[in-house]
Amino acid sequence: MLTYFVAALLFFGGVIVIFAREQVWKLTVLSNKMSGRASERTRVWDVSMVIVGVVSIVLAIVVIFLR
Repeated sequence: MLTYFVAALLFFGGVIVIFAREQVWKLTVLSNKMSGRASERTRVWDVSMVIVGVVSIVLAIVVIFLR
């Protein structure tokens, strides 16, 4: 049961990072503001978020198959 929960978190987290990058960016800016750091959205940040999302989805699938 815990395996499916972890897999669901990984999967939906990956989907959110890929398809809701604007909201993820807003959270990043808020976090940086609270830490006193400046934020600059770059192409590298966008690409890295897509990579993180894809890796997260792949890990979710692996977790389900290896349970």
